Amino acid sequence: MKYLCMVLLLCSVWTDAADRLMTENEFTTDIAQLLKSKNSNVEITVVGSLKIETKDDSTNEQAVIDLTNRYQLYKSQTEDIETSRTKIASTFLSINDKSKNAKTQSIIPIIRSVNYIKSVAAAVKINDINPATFPIYYEKVSDDLVKVYMFDSETTTQSVSKKDITSLGIDETISNIAHDNLTKYYQKHGAKLEKVNLDKLGEMYYFIADDTYESSVMTSFDYIESQLPNSEKPWVVFLPSRNVAMIVSTEHPLAVLSVSTYAKRLFKESPYAISPNGYRKSGEEWINIGH
Repeated sequence: MKYLCMVLLLCSVWTDAADRLMTENEFTTDIAQLLKSKNSNVEITVVGSLKIETKDDSTNEQAVIDLTNRYQLYKSQTEDIETSRTKIASTFLSINDKSKNAKTQSIIPIIRSVNYIKSVAAAVKINDINPATFPIYYEKVSDDLVKVYMFDSETTTQSVSKKDITSLGIDETISNIAHDNLTKYYQKHGAKLEKVNLDKLGEMYYFIADDTYESSVMTSFDYIESQLPNSEKPWVVFLPSRNVAMIVSTEHPLAVLSVSTYAKRLFKESPYAISPNGYRKSGEEWINIGH
């Protein structure tokens, strides 16, 4: 009988411990551990009773989660701890996904000179310019041009690194994503071609966008291809500056020469110079034709 009573007593103690409601601090710690297990790219820090701070490594965005209302529902036994965990985790993941989507949709491709990458390497004293480890992720466009990616917002721009790309889960799709983002950007700003008659030399076209991303049209050339007239020979693009893109057909060699001379002058004068050269489209590649 004594043995039976002791067993019943121990069972009662264990049941009381299991049924005991967590304190505010215990509840906060429990939820923090849960959120840490849901996303390793987000730093989770308990900053007070029922207060958790989150910092997304991929977006650098910070937020504070207030658990007061959820704890009151738990404390009043309106919902059990598993329900609280499920609802908090669902909200956390939803907010995180929206943040990542917003970040992904802000990526714009930019054309830079290879010398730009070399100057950055010199400034930060890095010898290895492998794009996988370099602070700025880039892709080769031609022998002297690269494509980099920027997080673009109304107030600032920030270079995209390989770490950013991996954190956002877009290693295989970043080029397509940036292309689509730029196309939407051009459409929003009414970007278009403006024809210029060069008298007997032929004709050329200016690409007019927003006085910032004109040169990026090289990465989304299909945006203007349908606007260009039929040409039996390839088009040549000149990008002397960030905000200048000139297009001319090799059907008009004198026009190409004239635009080339003008591009060299703009290249020397521009604070945002890219290249004095012309680039001929060949399939999906761009070939430096010099001039």
